[in-house]
Amino acid sequence: MPVAVLPGGKKVAWGKVNKNSTEVPISFGTRFTTEPIVSLTAEWVSGGVGKVETIKTINVENCIIWSGNAAANYYVNWIAIGEGT
Repeated sequence: MPVAVLPGGKKVAWGKVNKNSTEVPISFGTRFTTEPIVSLTAEWVSGGVGKVETIKTINVENCIIWSGNAAANYYVNWIAIGEGT
């Protein structure tokens, strides 16, 4: 996953995960010093999205997302912003 450190010490990580089951882990690819703020956006090439993606758990290295959406061609884009080291 790409990671960038912004002026002032904020760290940003982002990526895209295939959501082919209702619950999927996302690794940030870096360790934040505190739990980051995470934003999710759905990407489904077949049409509209029926359910909102929800963050089930989160810590300084990863999170688990959950929803009723799941398909081989369904993806979730994510970005995590927080304190870095």
